[in-house]
Amino acid sequence: MDNGGQKIPVEIHQLIGNVAKELIRSGRSLTLDELTRALHRLSETAKDTAVRERSREIIALLLKRMH
Repeated sequence: MDNGGQKIPVEIHQLIGNVAKELIRSGRSLTLDELTRALHRLSETAKDTAVRERSREIIALLLKRMH
């Protein structure tokens, strides 16, 4: 997946894939708050510094769009 020329780290791809599978399984939709919390966990626990930083950038973009 490409985001304006920037590669999205594998851990974020995996997170998105896992979230999508769970949503399909449960038949419900994901709120922006739930997505933000998941990215926040990833931003704190990812081993790769680039993943942590990119997660924080995505959170900032989501928060900006929510307000």
